[in-house]
Amino acid sequence: MRCPSCQTKITARNYDDEYEIFECPECGAVYEEDELREAENGSHPRVQAKGKKRRAEIQDDEEAIAAYEAEALKPVKSGERETKHRDEVATRDVLEIFADEIEAIWAEFGTPIDRLNAREYFAMNIFRPLTFEGGVQFREKEVPLVHCEDHA
Repeated sequence: MRCPSCQTKITARNYDDEYEIFECPECGAVYEEDELREAENGSHPRVQAKGKKRRAEIQDDEEAIAAYEAEALKPVKSGERETKHRDEVATRDVLEIFADEIEAIWAEFGTPIDRLNAREYFAMNIFRPLTFEGGVQFREKEVPLVHCEDHA
């Protein structure tokens, strides 16, 4: 009988009476007798010369690379594109407007805030949820100014 893993010959000397198993002298794998018989009767991997095996591996690699390249070169449909409008306000401009208002509010409370904190901390924390989660777009739009009778 031969070891299914390494094809080393297993004889009666490799049999352990206590556990009723065969142990491969080469790789140390352990088998019961019926497992070895099934392996003997079943299909054995054919032994190949190293050169043939290497050529087969190279050919398999080339086929895998060709399949990968064919898949990579297929045009990919991108997701839904966001439309950019001409009147959209740039993010940096929106952040500057927010920062101006935040500085004004803090000045009203009597506690000045520096520009960096107003812009990077407060304005960004207001801007992100509005745009990413809320889907808000900032666009330039003329707003009609209505005056009362005294100021008209």
